[in-house]
Amino acid sequence: MVIKGGPPTVRVERDALKMFQHCPHIRPMVDEVDGPPAMPPLIALRYLDSDVLTASIERKLSREELKYVTRRLLLALNTLHEKGYVHSGTYAQSIC
Repeated sequence: MVIKGGPPTVRVERDALKMFQHCPHIRPMVDEVDGPPAMPPLIALRYLDSDVLTASIERKLSREELKYVTRRLLLALNTLHEKGYVHSGTYAQSIC
């Protein structure tokens, strides 16, 4: 499990993740902890064993693996865009 908290943007991320819990291409939120009203919540995300950057450093990914990852990324982005969201942190470490 990965715990995120701190900046007020975590509240926005939490609300968005609640909306996309059904999407198999977006990392699910496992739990949330609300603190005092002045403090942003803590969110718990599913831990991922690896990411695209780590996997590609360990070995060269095959064409089929790259197509699989790209397809899942595009499906996730399409799901976000359909609901009016834009993801600004699409980088290799955030892709599983």
